[in-house]
Amino acid sequence: MFHKLITGLDRQALHAKTMGFEHPTTGEKVSFDSELPEDFSHVLNTLRENCKAEY
Repeated sequence: MFHKLITGLDRQALHAKTMGFEHPTTGEKVSFDSELPEDFSHVLNTLRENCKAEY
């Protein structure tokens, strides 16, 4: 199940909620926010439902 779940993404599982930098020309600090893509959210929710931590 996990192999199918991960390989079904068809892309790298990378995401930045917030990203910012200093604009190279103006020097202005700019910032961008982004919600999780639906496919990434599905993978995380499935993993949370099926993986229980044992301490």
